[in-house]
This record gives sequence, C-alpha cells and structure tokens, in this order.
Amino acid sequence: MATASTIINMASKEIGVKETGVNNVKYNTEYYGRAVNGENYPWCAVFVWWVFKHAGASALFCGGAKTASVYEVWRYYNSLGRVYNTPKVGDLAIVSTNNGGTYGHVGIVKTVTSSEIITIDGNSGDAVRTSKRSIGGRKMSFCRPAYGSSDGGSTGGNLSMGSSGTDVRDMQRKLIALGYSCGSAGADGVFGQGTYDAVCRFQRTYGLSVDGIIGPATRAKINSLYSRL
Repeated sequence: MATASTIINMASKEIGVKETGVNNVKYNTEYYGRAVNGENYPWCAVFVWWVFKHAGASALFCGGAKTASVYEVWRYYNSLGRVYNTPKVGDLAIVSTNNGGTYGHVGIVKTVTSSEIITIDGNSGDAVRTSKRSIGGRKMSFCRPAYGSSDGGSTGGNLSMGSSGTDVRDMQRKLIALGYSCGSAGADGVFGQGTYDAVCRFQRTYGLSVDGIIGPATRAKINSLYSRL
C-alpha cells in the first residue's frame, strides 16, 4: 500500500532528469504514447501522474485518471474535500504563477517546516528539481491523497486504498447495505476507487474526517448504523 514515503522516494529518484527539447521528456512520451515537443506540452502534472503510476499508486492520483492540467488536479481533490491551506509531507502543492492566484504548477511536498516547504517538481527549469518555498508567500494550496497507514489485513485495523481481505469485504457489504455503492465490483474484498469514494461520501454525510480511510471512528459509525438495519 502506497504511503507518502513511497511517492517521495519514487520522485526523488527522478531528480536531475532533463528535457531534450521543448517539453520533450520521458514523462510526456509515456503520457501521450509518443514523443512530443513544443510549448503545448507542459509536464509538471504529468510528472506527478508518472510518479504515482510507477509507485503502483495510480488510484491515489485523481482517482486513476490521466491529466496534464494543474487545475484538474486541484478540482478533483477539492471535490473530495481534500484541499488544505497547511501542508503535510506527500501533499501535492498547487502553486500560483501570478499575483492573481492562477494555479499553474504542481509539485510533491518532500519536507515541511514551520516556515517553508521543499517540493519535488517536474518541469522546473526544464528538469526535475527540488524547490524551496516560503509558507505564506506565493499563494499555495495542498491536495492530500489518501495514503495508507497499515496493511489492512487484520480485523479492526485501518483500511484504506490498496487494502484487501475479509475485513474489507465486510465493510463493503455494510456500506452497500447502508446505501453507499462501492462501485461495479461490489463487495469484492479489494479497497479500490469505488470503495474509497463510498467511504468519503459516508464520512461527509456523518460529519467525520473525510480521508477515505476506515479508521476507528468511521468503522464504529458504520457498525452502529448497520446494527440498526
């Protein structure tokens, strides 16, 4: 199961990779299925997509969708209530490119202090580089993927994207009975995007922290409501 460390480690291995033309870089080649060149192919969001894909965590980036648009990255996480004003390691930092606040760049937060963050950015000076930014400086917001915190294999533990087994199936079955579809696969025992979306909807309905993780509070609420059926 992917964690913030998994993503940061993958991104860190790419530091120093450079374009060989105008936006002609391996991340774009894989994204578009062919080599591209020109100003129409910015690749900061494509780099993030590539990192999550090669870390085996595609579903954590925009629900598994492909996008080269920084705005679409922000819009996806905002729709789930997962955009924040303060950063955490592993967040996707959305950075404005002008004083008007237009969101034009995205990087992966590597470290956080009280006054600044360091991000790993694609398409930064035509390469993958680290960047230091002051918190409270240029306008930023932080999109937070639902990273896993346990293997989810034992009953009673946290369940999150990538977990599987009988405990996941039991929670899926209860969510479905409560009116929260887990997607076309149903109660298949695999915590994928459909289950993640169902958990987020459930958490939002009942005023729980919307993180897409079945932790103690979410599990207790599911079990309590299910017991009344």
